Amino acid sequence: MSIKANFRVCVHFWGFLLSLLILLLCILSKGGIAAEQKFWDEAYRVLNLRKLPLCKNLHLGNYSIDCKIDLKNNLINLKNLLESDEAQIPCKISREELKKRIAYCRFFFVCKKKAPDAIYAYIHYLRVKYYNMIYGLKKTFLELASENELPEDVQKIYWGQCEDELLKELQVMENVSEKYFQALMDNKLVLTMHFNWAMGSHETYWYSEMFKKELKWSAILSDWANNYTPRSEEISTESPQFKSQIDE
Repeated sequence: MSIKANFRVCVHFWGFLLSLLILLLCILSKGGIAAEQKFWDEAYRVLNLRKLPLCKNLHLGNYSIDCKIDLKNNLINLKNLLESDEAQIPCKISREELKKRIAYCRFFFVCKKKAPDAIYAYIHYLRVKYYNMIYGLKKTFLELASENELPEDVQKIYWGQCEDELLKELQVMENVSEKYFQALMDNKLVLTMHFNWAMGSHETYWYSEMFKKELKWSAILSDWANNYTPRSEEISTESPQFKSQIDE
């Protein structure tokens, strides 16, 4: 057998082994969107967040529980929903159903025609998690503010500043998500294992950002509610008190 023929045999052999390896990785790559529950439970214990009055409703350690979303109502106005006394979160698609939707767009390689729907559902799923966090902060702050007898107009000023900042930060996070997945899908070929890793990695980033924002605003709102004095009634969102704490 000639050298050229031997070379062709080797190429085919290694190509076959590579195909088997890719197949094996795709079969074993079943996860993809689960952030580690234990990580957030550990953060709860290490930081001892329960010392803060506003931390009793923190969602840390609960982000990975079943949460439902309504894909037909994507253009929900969070600002309006937050004005209500009770959470009004659309609940039609569970986390398990979300996993099935994501699995539907891939086999060995990700189907680019089906992937946008799965990514869209995934970002909305994370958006609802963020909204839950905002509503939890609002509920606990208003309870603490009432206990400290803050006037309603002062409560609105305090909470309004917090809400505006959190919604701006939500928009930033959504923009990051869109760019992140757009860059992923711009590749000519996306392997399932790469797609799974990208989803899990991005969810960890999202929860990490939520963790920091929830902790920051819990401390700020708690301080505002506990240290309010009657002379604060004319407080402005442009005052140094607001700016110094928010910019930290």
